[in-house]
Amino acid sequence: MRNWWFALALGCSGSDVAPSISEKEPDLCEPIWREMEALAPPLKEATGESFRMPSQHEFIGVCRSLPKSAQACLSVRYRIDHASDCEKAMSKLTNKEKKRLTRALSTPLDENALPQ
Repeated sequence: MRNWWFALALGCSGSDVAPSISEKEPDLCEPIWREMEALAPPLKEATGESFRMPSQHEFIGVCRSLPKSAQACLSVRYRIDHASDCEKAMSKLTNKEKKRLTRALSTPLDENALPQ
């Protein structure tokens, strides 16, 4: 499945023309990281010290290890518009994938409380 529309939805391209089939499928994780960076300041302000932003390396590594259908769901914007699809995609993740994602995205008060 081509996800060129996803980059357009995030405003990453001014073009409304679909890429040709020969183009490489875009990396969803980089634009999602940028979305997270933009959302981080208001989240930190709202949650105070309990907010922990994952490192870019940590997030992108976990994101890229997931199936494309689940990667897209890491975007808040995409998840809101595709709640049913995301629920299905996330339910198909293995326990190992779910644990890695939880560790990367969790915002614990005590980092020792992370699942092992």
